[in-house]
Amino acid sequence: MKERLDFLFKRYQDNACSPDELAELSRLLNEPGNEARFQRLIGDEMEAEQPVYSLDEEEATEVFNQVISQAPPQLSVVKNRAPYKWWMAAACIALLLGVAVMLPRRTPAPAVAAEVKVNDAPAGKNGAVLTLANGQAIVLDSAGNGQLAVQGSSKLVMNNGQLAYQAESLVPAALAYNTITTPRGRKFNIILSDGTIVWLNAASSLRYPATFTGGERHVEITGEVYFEVAAAYDHQQKKQPFIVHINSKSTVEVLGTHFNINAYTDESQIKTTLLEGAVRINNDVTLKPGQQAVMQPDASDIRVVNNANTAQAVAWKDGIFYFGGRTGIAEVLRQLSRWYDVDVVYEKGVPDLVFTGKMQRSLSLSQALKGLGEMGLHFRIEGDKLYVSP
Repeated sequence: MKERLDFLFKRYQDNACSPDELAELSRLLNEPGNEARFQRLIGDEMEAEQPVYSLDEEEATEVFNQVISQAPPQLSVVKNRAPYKWWMAAACIALLLGVAVMLPRRTPAPAVAAEVKVNDAPAGKNGAVLTLANGQAIVLDSAGNGQLAVQGSSKLVMNNGQLAYQAESLVPAALAYNTITTPRGRKFNIILSDGTIVWLNAASSLRYPATFTGGERHVEITGEVYFEVAAAYDHQQKKQPFIVHINSKSTVEVLGTHFNINAYTDESQIKTTLLEGAVRINNDVTLKPGQQAVMQPDASDIRVVNNANTAQAVAWKDGIFYFGGRTGIAEVLRQLSRWYDVDVVYEKGVPDLVFTGKMQRSLSLSQALKGLGEMGLHFRIEGDKLYVSP
């Protein structure tokens, strides 16, 4: 058994494993008694070869299992619509998993042409600016646990980086609107007075009453926001609709549901993706779970996408960049720009490239750029500028 494991491992290192041999190797690694043997093989390999990135034996074992189990690979880079080779995808999976490592091989790893020079930018983090009804601004990045303020009949309480509105009465002392804004490089999570949970992506905003009253609940957003709307009832036990106003041009009406809205003004479309429940767009189009409404920024020409990639739509909330389908490099870099708070400068025009893959949002900017793979591009980070050239 050990001899077979050694043989298959060497074939893997030599890029010679067939699909059946990869499956057999994966099975052997999960059998009792083989883990220690495999870790020794990894240790020997690390001593014999200079890895692309450093890692310990436990990390290497986990990464290796992830790599050989990928089917199909999660990463591909396409230039002029030519499919990229699967072995580069396998080599980059470790980085995409967010551990910034690659498993060393006996054969040299393919050279990565995406060159990154000078400086770096850290990943974004939790934080936002809260503007109260009187105009007072509170930076939430460093706010400690406890009560921050009272707005209307709600107490504003921070608890481990999350802001919660705790309504003490259905009738506020005075109607008070608050606004929470995430600059580039920040995201935030808030619980509204009715129990609705909201996540804001970078460069987004949410305006809302400190306490909801009346027959309808209205909020306003810009940027990208994910909602888990709580069901609410008025004093006559009638359901209170929850209505989201998007960039002051369109609306999404819900009764109790989970959905994501991407409405950045620098994107060409507004996308509303439904995970649970039902929503109605502009009193016209009703979505079912798994569907996405795509419309122009002026709210015209609503198109419904069936079987939408809901995981991609909400991946940002879970700390992942998810570029599904064939995402143009300009859109990829717009997402990086918001999260790493950098301006993208194309020195010789926007490259005609598309990308498919996943990356952890916890990576630094230079790591994320390397994760884009062999794209024939050069990146230079200088202060708050990311320069891109062929």
